[in-house]
Amino acid sequence: MKKILYIITHLEIGGAQKHLLSLLRNLNRDDFCIYLYAGPRGFLRDEFERIPGINIVYDRFLIREINPFFDIVCFLKMFIFMRRIKFDIVHTHSPKASVLGRGAAFLAGIKNIVYTVHGWPFHHFMPKGLFYLLVLIEKVAAAITKTIIVVSRYDLFLANKYRIVPRGGIKLIHYGIQTEKYQALVSLRKDEIFFPLIITVGSLKRQKGLFDFIEAAKLIGQTFPRSRFLIIGGGPQRKKLMRRIKKEGLNNRIVLPGWLKDLRPLYRYASLFLLTSLWEGLPLSLIEVVFCGIPAVVTDTGGIKDIAQGISSICIVGKGDVSGLAKSAINILKNYPYFSKIAKRASRDIDSHYWSEERQQQEMEPLYVR
Repeated sequence: MKKILYIITHLEIGGAQKHLLSLLRNLNRDDFCIYLYAGPRGFLRDEFERIPGINIVYDRFLIREINPFFDIVCFLKMFIFMRRIKFDIVHTHSPKASVLGRGAAFLAGIKNIVYTVHGWPFHHFMPKGLFYLLVLIEKVAAAITKTIIVVSRYDLFLANKYRIVPRGGIKLIHYGIQTEKYQALVSLRKDEIFFPLIITVGSLKRQKGLFDFIEAAKLIGQTFPRSRFLIIGGGPQRKKLMRRIKKEGLNNRIVLPGWLKDLRPLYRYASLFLLTSLWEGLPLSLIEVVFCGIPAVVTDTGGIKDIAQGISSICIVGKGDVSGLAKSAINILKNYPYFSKIAKRASRDIDSHYWSEERQQQEMEPLYVR
């Protein structure tokens, strides 16, 4: 039986964490002894703790922010832990945890080091110096990594462009979801709307472009005064977003309910999904809404086209294009019976096996035995 260690910074709700939940729930217990190393914070902590057969280690020194003292202590603790348990495989997620985890695994003599990229940490909304520093860090870390997994074709393109090459190569493995759970909602959705409900899902960070969401909501509300908006998630920008909402006089129109573990009841009644991200890997929430039959307006970031290409109920606009977001949303809402029907048709026609957890697991597990 192989001993495998997963490392992630926090157990919050996000694509990386939901993806890891799926992996841990479906990994064959007869073949693997499973450990998880994570920071103690996160809305999904109890979800991970409920998975049978998982040994969880929490480290308060594993934080997202750069902190030289915490980072050195965390690195040493990881190294000592890996030497003591003698893992066969270390699989890291999230940028900072991955750099620390891969470095500790290499020094501990672990040969099979795997890293899943849920969107590269470098992007063009940061200073050039920092951008190329992060590229350099990823290139160095790749040299001690056996396999890098990317979740979108765009991230694969970036890896090739900047020559981030691990020893065993890079593999594209798209996210998988429980497709049948979301497709079951399609028949419950209405083709007519009287009170449009527009939603978005994600961490309240600069990456998600949520101030653009607020501006677009203001414009949409001028045409659809009965429309309501939900920003589902938590994060560091919550107070700033609340202040902007109040300043724009949108308190009765935009609600921030925090994180919700099960979005399906909300997806049943959502009229439109509006994604305003500035950079992304592959938004897991967009895969979910496609299978729910919900029309969407999204910005052209990262792996968006991996799921949205060819689906005519999804409108793709440029990053930061508030006017384009609002116009596309208004067009869908004005012609809602049409867009709702083609969104439902897309849910039926899309390859449910390809976007399933089963396919994801089938592609993942062979990387652990190579």
